[in-house]
Amino acid sequence: THFKQYWRRYALAFVVLCLLPIRQYVLSPGEVVPDQPAVIAAPLSGVVGYVAVQANQVVKKDQLLLSFEDTELANRLAVAERAFSVAEAEYQKNVQESFSCESCRGKIAQSQAAMERERAQVDWARAQLAQGEVRAPKDGVVVFGDATDWIGRPVRVGERIMMIADAAHTRLRITVPISDAIATENGTRVIFYPNVSPLSSIDGKVVASSYE
Repeated sequence: THFKQYWRRYALAFVVLCLLPIRQYVLSPGEVVPDQPAVIAAPLSGVVGYVAVQANQVVKKDQLLLSFEDTELANRLAVAERAFSVAEAEYQKNVQESFSCESCRGKIAQSQAAMERERAQVDWARAQLAQGEVRAPKDGVVVFGDATDWIGRPVRVGERIMMIADAAHTRLRITVPISDAIATENGTRVIFYPNVSPLSSIDGKVVASSYE
């Protein structure tokens, strides 16, 4: 019969089919995110007074991104400078009086320590005031929400405000529902169809995956 005559061919075809990989497919939304962006965090605790850039704007290194309300910072510096002036005057007085007053000589070290302490407060206040302007650490695209959401908002030191991303280095974040979850390994091929150009695709590969 025909089967007996070509059974070897059928067997070979069956073996080849068994060796072919069985691919799993799932359709899930994806989001292009920056790869290793520069995080712009609040350098101090205060109120954001001005945002100089818009979301997705291209910026250059050292370009102004935002600034804090400097009224409180300037007041701190003024108070610290006045306290330093008082401590310095007291130190100078003790130095001058030490030539004719034996008991005043013992006050020199104490007044000098007080003056140095107030000088440190002045330096700290000046550093805080200088940090009131936040500038871009590198060239890239600014990634954050709406600028009006930050103006007048109090932030804590270290709080993330925005990111500087390199448009040439991006990743794709894919969120798969639990009901559609499939086994993925690093290196698995991914095909991405962006909404702005649904007829074209971008090839990628899985570099990391997790339950969350």
